[in-house]
Amino acid sequence: NERGSYFCCWGRKNCCIGYKLGKMVVELLNDVHKFWNEGVFQVLVDKSQPDIVREIATNQAVGIESKLEEIWSLLADEESLERIIGLYGMGGVGKTTLLKNLNNKFLKRNHHFDKVTWVVVSKDIDIQNIQKQIGKSLGLSWSEETNIDDRAKDITEVLKNKKFVLFLDDIWERVDLATVGIPDLTNDSQEMINISRVVFTTRSESVCGFMEADKKIKVDCLQWDEPWILFQEKIGQQELTNCQNLLEIANQVAKECLGLPLALVTIGRTMASKTTLPQWYALNAFKNNVERGWSYGCFYISFSHP
Repeated sequence: NERGSYFCCWGRKNCCIGYKLGKMVVELLNDVHKFWNEGVFQVLVDKSQPDIVREIATNQAVGIESKLEEIWSLLADEESLERIIGLYGMGGVGKTTLLKNLNNKFLKRNHHFDKVTWVVVSKDIDIQNIQKQIGKSLGLSWSEETNIDDRAKDITEVLKNKKFVLFLDDIWERVDLATVGIPDLTNDSQEMINISRVVFTTRSESVCGFMEADKKIKVDCLQWDEPWILFQEKIGQQELTNCQNLLEIANQVAKECLGLPLALVTIGRTMASKTTLPQWYALNAFKNNVERGWSYGCFYISFSHP
């Protein structure tokens, strides 16, 4: 009776349609199950692809805008044969800031690269650590037991068909790019690799030679107008204009920083809360210690004059 009521309610025609739709749903579900088992939907369950470039927190590029544009022009030129670019200069001159601003420029301008990767190298070279940073950028990961050669093969496999930029910050000695897994940038038989680039920073010009840099760019200290502007920004313009004597002493302190951005920023931040002349006479302490290295003088003021 219930079945009869059902047919009476819906009608024979509608029941036939319902049956056909139900059969289609069952078939579709079977297909989905089959495709799932065969891995057809693998792309849906894989991790999302890494970003082309990731923004890096950094200070504003003060006094290095022309250098920034020079390097960007080299990277943007697809015909350029300057594939390995070395930025060299003394510590604290702004090489890392320049490189970070260059990295972030890829977020704001059109470019032809598929991947931009940032790696911190530092004094004691650790190939596995370099590979780990590159791997993370490329969406690769390995167990601790995976050796350097196998990691290198994986990196090469991903990069060999990509147009990439690799930033290596703070190199102290030669980094064997092949050992890391970076494809040969000088292989003219591979068109896509020709426009890939490696850009690194180092304190030593000789390291540029060891890295076989096609282009060496020296990063110099800032000229006077630029360091003074940077120094005033860190201290605060209002504090300086309130006292002429304070302004004169601040001017002397800025000159003692020798145009080094890191020194200007360090001392500027330290003296930002100092509003009396005795506090600013810490310049003498800085001058007495600058011969032992400008960084020593910077930290001397930081710790001695809270």
